[in-house]
Amino acid sequence: MGRAPLRQPLRTANRQRTSVSVSIPSGTGGWNGRDPWDQMKPEDAIILDNFIPTPGKLVLRNGYQPWATGLGGQVETGAEWAGSTSRKSIAAANGNLWDVTANAAATSLASGFISNRWQTINFKGRLFLGNGNDAPQDFDGATMSATAWTGPSANSALIQPNVYRSRIYWTESGSTKVWYGGVEAIQGALTSFDVGGVAKYGGYLFFTQTWSRDTGAGSAEYLVFFMSTGEVLVYNGAFPSDATWTLVARFKMGAPLSIRAAWNIGPELVVLTYDGLVQFSKVLSVGRDTPDTRVSDKLGSKVSDAVGDFGVLFGWEGLIYPNGNLIIVNVPATSGTLQYQFVMHTVSKAWCRFTGINANTFWLYNNDLYFGGTDGKVYKADTGRSDNGANILGDLQTAYNYCGNRASNKSFELVRPIIFTDGSIMPALDLETDFQSITPTSTPSFSGASGTPWDTALWDTFKWGAGLSLQSNWVGVNGLGYSASIRMQVATNSLQCTVQSFDIVFQRGDFL
Repeated sequence: MGRAPLRQPLRTANRQRTSVSVSIPSGTGGWNGRDPWDQMKPEDAIILDNFIPTPGKLVLRNGYQPWATGLGGQVETGAEWAGSTSRKSIAAANGNLWDVTANAAATSLASGFISNRWQTINFKGRLFLGNGNDAPQDFDGATMSATAWTGPSANSALIQPNVYRSRIYWTESGSTKVWYGGVEAIQGALTSFDVGGVAKYGGYLFFTQTWSRDTGAGSAEYLVFFMSTGEVLVYNGAFPSDATWTLVARFKMGAPLSIRAAWNIGPELVVLTYDGLVQFSKVLSVGRDTPDTRVSDKLGSKVSDAVGDFGVLFGWEGLIYPNGNLIIVNVPATSGTLQYQFVMHTVSKAWCRFTGINANTFWLYNNDLYFGGTDGKVYKADTGRSDNGANILGDLQTAYNYCGNRASNKSFELVRPIIFTDGSIMPALDLETDFQSITPTSTPSFSGASGTPWDTALWDTFKWGAGLSLQSNWVGVNGLGYSASIRMQVATNSLQCTVQSFDIVFQRGDFL
């Protein structure tokens, strides 16, 4: 018998591993502390510190610089006196009320006060101030003096001034009374109105706010009474002893976090409560604690955790900063020592967090943003590229992204951030897969302005000069998984920086 021929081994065709490149958002949908990581929208961010989510790009926030010095202690109040032809900036610290209008040493207007935590209102060319411990003050643009009201047994108990239908209203510290003056009166007799017989849940009157609402027949203004328990009483009418005075609504919401916890945005009223930052008109319509009522709903547990940890501390407040298109909510992580801010961009409606700004209080002067420091200084915010010379640290982590196919395993190899800057930034960058936490292993750095004029260098090799230049350098990464998230940190005290998106290169296939 002949020998059977040897069988040749089966040959399999070599499979070429093909690299795939996709672009993923940088986090312009804003900080998301509500949704599970597996269900986040691709444009959201797990971490977003000091990057403002504007439409289409992330912008590293501006810094702050000292403005007024020598206040001698914690700056716990700031306000603007707005006259008919001029304005002044006022701050409270170390038992003094200070003129901090100039970029110089502060000038004391009055001294000897027990508290630095004043509430303020502009009325009839004057700035009225009350704190519930000292005699209320009246600043006319030149002189600070005690008010000349009569009626309360102790004027020092008057704590919060407000204006409704051309009358000033004062809440009384720790009571259920409000005291109101005559039409356009800046002194004289005050008349009391007690809501204790109307409130159903007890507590004391925390503060009042005005609120405007379109009734269908035109706009109507209401005076809203916020109780310490979270009960809200809404009144309409000329004044409490007038026949038109009517209780039009009464309901319960989350208790306000502080006496500075409500402010107007146009006709709307927003309130910082133990439920989060809520829109008053929606609470009135649909009730307490629903996602539709909470402006801060997307922050989810980030707000509830902060409230649970720091809710009793001084420093909770908020304001709208029109020049920056921002709503800023101050969070006192350690009262008088360490603060951070929840920040919403009013155009994109997306949230981020500011860190590195230790502010007891914020206010506007000439439409610019200022804050009271913990070191006896007033600072001008949203100016310059450094935090008083220190680096601004931008930190972001994108939502986990399946890069087009949830069922496919992937080998991630390269990441390229699309950055525009006026210098050279070396970010700390890393990638993690399948819902693991990420800590960058490198240190971010930067250098001064650089670049190459347009159309004189190889594309993707050099940065463009003049203004903001494109920086898009590939960084090697190593990750195996179905989904990926990018963590990036930048640090600078001199440069602008915006982040557009990220490109990722990976291999996909059954070789994994």
